[in-house]
Amino acid sequence: MLIPLDYYRILGLPIQATTPQLQQAYRQRSDQLPRPEYSQAAITLRQQLIDEAYRQLSQAASRQAYDETFLAGGGGSAPPLLDAQGRRRAKPPADRAETPMLDLDERQFVGALLLLQELGEYELVLELGYPHLSNPGTIEAGRFGEPQLALADILLTVVLAYLELGREQWHQGQAEPAATSLKIAQELLLHHGLFASLRGEIQADLYKLRPYRILELLAHPDENSVQHRQGLQLLRSMLKEREGIDGQGDDRSGLGVEDFLRFVQQLRVYLTTEEQLALFEAEAKRPSAVATFLTAYAAIARGFGQRQPAFVRQASLLLRRLGNRQDVFLEQAVCALLLGRPEEATRYLSQSQEQEAIALIRQQSAGAPDLLPGLCAYTEHWLRHEVFPHFRDLVQGGVSLKEYFADASVQSYLEALPEGEPPENEWTVVPDRASVKAATPMTANRGSNRTLAALAELGDRRSIDMPQFPWQRPTPVPSAANPIEPTASTIRPLPLPEQLGTQATQHDPTAQDSGAVARAFSDFAAPGSAPPPNNVIPLSRATGANTGTSNMGSSGRSTVGAAPPLPPGGADRPSRSRQRSDRPARTRGGGGDRLPIAIGVGIMVIGLGSFLIWRVFQALGETFQGGPNLEGEQPIVQLDRPVIEIPPPPAVPNPETALTAPGLNPETAQQLVQTWLSAKAAAMGREHQGERLTEILADPMLRTWRARSRDALNQKLHWEYEHQVKLEDVKATPDQPDRGQITAEVREVAKLFKNGKPDRAGSYNEVLRVRYEAQRKDGRWYLRDVKVIR
Repeated sequence: MLIPLDYYRILGLPIQATTPQLQQAYRQRSDQLPRPEYSQAAITLRQQLIDEAYRQLSQAASRQAYDETFLAGGGGSAPPLLDAQGRRRAKPPADRAETPMLDLDERQFVGALLLLQELGEYELVLELGYPHLSNPGTIEAGRFGEPQLALADILLTVVLAYLELGREQWHQGQAEPAATSLKIAQELLLHHGLFASLRGEIQADLYKLRPYRILELLAHPDENSVQHRQGLQLLRSMLKEREGIDGQGDDRSGLGVEDFLRFVQQLRVYLTTEEQLALFEAEAKRPSAVATFLTAYAAIARGFGQRQPAFVRQASLLLRRLGNRQDVFLEQAVCALLLGRPEEATRYLSQSQEQEAIALIRQQSAGAPDLLPGLCAYTEHWLRHEVFPHFRDLVQGGVSLKEYFADASVQSYLEALPEGEPPENEWTVVPDRASVKAATPMTANRGSNRTLAALAELGDRRSIDMPQFPWQRPTPVPSAANPIEPTASTIRPLPLPEQLGTQATQHDPTAQDSGAVARAFSDFAAPGSAPPPNNVIPLSRATGANTGTSNMGSSGRSTVGAAPPLPPGGADRPSRSRQRSDRPARTRGGGGDRLPIAIGVGIMVIGLGSFLIWRVFQALGETFQGGPNLEGEQPIVQLDRPVIEIPPPPAVPNPETALTAPGLNPETAQQLVQTWLSAKAAAMGREHQGERLTEILADPMLRTWRARSRDALNQKLHWEYEHQVKLEDVKATPDQPDRGQITAEVREVAKLFKNGKPDRAGSYNEVLRVRYEAQRKDGRWYLRDVKVIR
């Protein structure tokens, strides 16, 4: 049986290898045992081939004879075939003309297949092994040994080849081919009902691969294609499992809240306005403040881009709900401008804390009686550079306020709008597009023709003079000839599943960081994190501190001019006087004579209650004013100081109570980091003591490292760590005494073990500069996040 192998490849050596190298390679190959799922028969056959290769190459005479036959094919001619003893055989087939081969006994096939898989010849393993699985007659006939053992060993080798091939495709950015390889492997295992743990490992890879598949499928050039629709379906499945964009569910992708927000930001460029509205509207009804914010952006884009101001009105209502808790006044001013309400837009500008934007708007309005010229210029710039690039169907669209206000349908709608909107209840369900379209605005002609004409003239005159905003990075806009395609910068390449979380907290430098939404994603803070600087508008402006709108905590600025929410339906509920007037008058009957009696009883109850309250206050006064009369001269005792000065006890630092210290100081920080590194070594060590993580970590860091500990246990991996910590800086947050940052230099020496055997390739010795986010909870300090800053 011809197998494309040679003795040098079996030992992993070049033909020029020396005798010491040969001996070392033989020992290493013998020590590196395959996965424990293999039968002892397969392991024995593999070792027989390794022993035969060493025996042929360790003796000078046999090696010289082998080298002559091995090199006989040099210069393009086909080398001769050799049998297991190195004897010359017939010429190989044409498709193997340049590949050295061994003629092995059929019972050695399983061992040879296992060696090819270890050498990374995955396509060759599939070519040789898969036909025997699809047509198992040769296996059942016992040609490869005991049928059940041979079937299990060949199946395991083929599945592992598919698994490793899928991971290679994954790293090469081929998400769908990688998913196909993994699915075939999983179907083979399900069909034969073997190796349940390996099925779980493949399924875990599929879950972690899903974000990359979504980006690749959504980026398909045809937005109506099956691939694009499949990407949307996968995205909805992830959102359902996560319980929303900012939910706390587990979709098993390994992405935390912040990373998932960046992922959503990256995929938006592949979705149309219609798709984003449908997607984010559904998410906003959970409710979710983040989804509400994105829905408002999609509604503004569609309303302006398709000349449908009803969607701008929908966005205005959504932003008003968010504005009760966060600063979205700049976006509200834009909506008011697009709805032909310049006075309302000016009022919103006066409430905004976006100092840089307001300064540029004032600069553009120099010499004008109000800020409308600058707001028009800002609106055009904002739509062109910060809104349209995030929508597939608008990325090439033009922006002109003059054309917008000159549109007949826009004028007709805006002229029919009422003077103002009713108060919005922030806890109501997000209005959908059907209700927005069906809503007929009240007719109130405000002479808006002159207003619209003036706005159009302002926008046309000032739009081309708007400078580039200092915080805005140029957004690449694909041309019509070069449609959107997935690139390496679309999303950072993921490492293998066990290494997924190491890059989770690193910001993607290629992510589009445009406008309020982009600043939101880059500066988004998970529940309980420290607030961003005051000059940055995070997406958490859209997340309220109150429960019911989002399950995320507020991390933005404090609300400006927040109004208390109305009861549900309060804006549209008729007044009580009207309700009473609409009721039919009650006829007088037997019940009409009870009114005087009821009034008399009410007066008696009020009088009795007043008397009781007076007596209670009188008793309390006597209690506090009375007391025993003291005789003689009394000592002077002051409440603000003790009678006898008692010196405070000397502070004795106790490392065991450092984690419960009242404030974050260098001693507490040092103990926090040391405790974390000890817990990490225990969770990722031989015993995989994941419960140790709860002593020092809080979510989201706790959730991430629990998953890593479980993955390492399932894959039979463990690490041995050595750490050296040098504390650099400790910062306590002034306005949040329960938060703080720790910066330290950590030397980490990690030794990786696979199946109990050392793996030098996965081991490392690195010095890292790390920043930890600390959080105090129930009087005890925990670490909730970590970032490698060098």
